[in-house]
Amino acid sequence: MKKASLTDTVASFVVARFVPDFQGRGPALLGVLIRPGEEHDIFWIFRDNKGHKAEQHGGYIFDFQDFDTRFYTGIQVGSDPGLPLVWTGFIMILIGFTLSLLGTHRRIWVRIIPGQGGGEILIAVDAGKNRKGFEERLDEACRKIFTA
Repeated sequence: MKKASLTDTVASFVVARFVPDFQGRGPALLGVLIRPGEEHDIFWIFRDNKGHKAEQHGGYIFDFQDFDTRFYTGIQVGSDPGLPLVWTGFIMILIGFTLSLLGTHRRIWVRIIPGQGGGEILIAVDAGKNRKGFEERLDEACRKIFTA
């Protein structure tokens, strides 16, 4: 905020804030009239006043006539040293997820019960996917084992 001295007095004026569209009424300035020994006078000044009279404070008339728009851009640069660790974890999760979709989960339980003159073999299986194919492969494996 830069103070501007008013002519022939010790009073000064400061633009405290600029709003491009104040409550739908267009561009506006928040002005502060500073007079030594008195309370500051804070008020809004609208461009071209849009049908309102010019702002009069402390014997001065304030009129916001025009302004220049300046376009600018900014750039922000940051550093994230933990990023390779995050990417490594992400890739590991992706690989695990892909393998879980492509792989089949099969469990086989075999129980051998010894008995007189031989024994008994119990086989139990569980397949998450392709049960029919797993059943055919198991039947073939059992035939090979018991015919040998």
